[in-house]
Amino acid sequence: MSESEFFRCCQTLAGETSQDAWTKHDLFGFFQGFRPDGNRLGPLFASIPGGNAVFDRLREVYRATAEGSLEPDAEDAYFVVRRPVPAPAQELLASAQAMLENWRRMAGDLHDTELVDELTPIPSIGISSEAPPPTDPRDTSTLDVWFYDTRSDWLRSLNPVCPHAGWMSEAFYSIACDYALAAYITWPWFRAASLLTDPFAPCFHLWKHGATLRCRFPEEITLYISSGSQD
Repeated sequence: MSESEFFRCCQTLAGETSQDAWTKHDLFGFFQGFRPDGNRLGPLFASIPGGNAVFDRLREVYRATAEGSLEPDAEDAYFVVRRPVPAPAQELLASAQAMLENWRRMAGDLHDTELVDELTPIPSIGISSEAPPPTDPRDTSTLDVWFYDTRSDWLRSLNPVCPHAGWMSEAFYSIACDYALAAYITWPWFRAASLLTDPFAPCFHLWKHGATLRCRFPEEITLYISSGSQD
């Protein structure tokens, strides 16, 4: 199936009758139209190499967010975990540490010795039950920004098994405006290109349990765990 044929298939599946041909940008918010379970997407992913494995992960997202909006007559614009499944704080902390270890491995692959040094040994992680503070888009000097750049460069260095990873990038990003979550879902398309084992799985684990890791500096890394997230 060509790129244009694939987008036409997505357009038809979404019920869009416009004669204007879709592009990748029209897939922003695509998966939101198939809530609460995404089952109608099965045949689409079955037609893509490795698509069934990706679809299995996508259905995990649908299950985690099946609760839907808190407003009875409204829908969340993005996929939001309203009722996170409680998990022990130490389990969530282990996932946060695994995230940092994976970012360090990616930095090593990119020969970024400075970031490797910052994460060796893995810095201690504080735990807070408060809500995570809002991020400041003007602050570009934090570890979080460094990690974002590292993850992006590292993923771009990998060749997926099919072009659909690029074709559908807007759809996966717009699930929660979270590149790490998108990378977890699409990892089966990249798995063969890396020696790392599911490096974004810890990100999904924290997300579905309602926990957020914020990294400003090596001495200021905090895991925010809401009261409903702890077992």
